[in-house]
Amino acid sequence: MDKPIVKAIVDLRRVGKSVFIRQLMDSLVSAGVSAQNILYVDMESLRFDFSRTYLDLNRYVEKQIAGIKWNRSYFIVPIVMI
Repeated sequence: MDKPIVKAIVDLRRVGKSVFIRQLMDSLVSAGVSAQNILYVDMESLRFDFSRTYLDLNRYVEKQIAGIKWNRSYFIVPIVMI
């Protein structure tokens, strides 16, 4: 997880990807990554219902990371395609 690379977790629905992602986030915090440096966006949550396009998502991310020192950061977006 220390390399600047995109990692994709792909599998069928309802097999535990979200649980794995939450465990991964806990592991990152346990390894010393500030929880503030982990941005988790659950596009299935009504909290993100405003995000209809990549531009909406980009605006949200930029607002969330404004003013944060990002020496090591993680942007986690579970994407579900139906």
